Amino acid sequence: IGARIKLHGPPAEIQATFRAPGKRLAWDAEADIHLHDTTYFDWKVGEVSSHGVFDPEHFHFANIQGVSSQGETFEKTDIRMTFSPIQLFISGQIAADPRFAEVFIDGHNQKKIYREIWTEALFDPKSPPHVDLKKLYLYYNPESSNVIFTLDANVQGGPVQYRGTRFDSVSGEVYVALPGVSEFKNIVAVMDAKKDRKLT
Repeated sequence: IGARIKLHGPPAEIQATFRAPGKRLAWDAEADIHLHDTTYFDWKVGEVSSHGVFDPEHFHFANIQGVSSQGETFEKTDIRMTFSPIQLFISGQIAADPRFAEVFIDGHNQKKIYREIWTEALFDPKSPPHVDLKKLYLYYNPESSNVIFTLDANVQGGPVQYRGTRFDSVSGEVYVALPGVSEFKNIVAVMDAKKDRKLT
């Protein structure tokens, strides 16, 4: 992940504590981190801050707060990664088009599949939906070189257009397990909030 982060603005602000008791590979560190004008692949983040914990087996960024250059916000967000095996866990509260998760997907085919899930849903960029991200999980299998991607979230927001029909608001549960599973449950779509016209 670190190799995919690029800084375009001022230097990162980092206050760190490093502990090494003297045993080989027995060390850990903590850091408060503040970044400006950053990109992760092509996802542009204007400002982000977090508290990080690191050791030879994993890292954990807790309580991430930030805003992207597109106005997407994320708060109370956690990112944890283990190195053996390589696993990535993300959870948090995010105001963004659900397509944002594509930046965490490796592989052209899986990216294409995830993108196609949302092809017919157009969200208003000025009013992005709220994504309660219960879990975004990535696992890299070193034997097969396959990457497992799953996403489990509640999405709520509006207005949104779906297949040309405008809805004032939409809410529901989303579960994706690439390459072959996408589930949408408990969908409530309000066509006209003033008239309380709903589709469930």
